[in-house]
Amino acid sequence: MPTTLGNTTQSDGTVNNRLTMDAEGLILDNRAGKAGSGWVGDEYGAYIYRFDANKQLVGQLHAGPVNGRRINQGMEGIAQSPDGTKLFGLLQSATIQDSGSGNQGRSNTRLVCPTSTTDTPSAA
Repeated sequence: MPTTLGNTTQSDGTVNNRLTMDAEGLILDNRAGKAGSGWVGDEYGAYIYRFDANKQLVGQLHAGPVNGRRINQGMEGIAQSPDGTKLFGLLQSATIQDSGSGNQGRSNTRLVCPTSTTDTPSAA
C-alpha cells in the first residue's frame, strides 16, 4: 500500500502526510461486488481508510474529532453492519474534551457510525 493519502491531523493539531494503519481495525467490504476491498483504521488519527480490491488506498474518512485525542489513541476498531450500509469506528480512549475539565480519565470514548453505501462514506 502507498504510505500517503492526503493530510492527517495529529492529536496536537499538527498536520502530516504519514499513514499509521492499525491492523486491529481492518475489515473487508461485505457488499456485493466489493470482494477484496475494505477499510482499515488509523492508529494515531480518527481516520478510516478505504482500499480497493487491488489493495490501493482510494479514500479517507475523517470519523472523529481533529483535536483532543491523546497521542497513540486513534481509531482502535472498526466494523461493518451485516447489510453493508454502515461502518462503526471506535476511538481507543476518551478524547480530552470528553474527559471533563483537567481530567485525564479514559473511561468514556466515542463510537462513530458513518454510512458506507458508497466507496467514500461520509460521516452521518
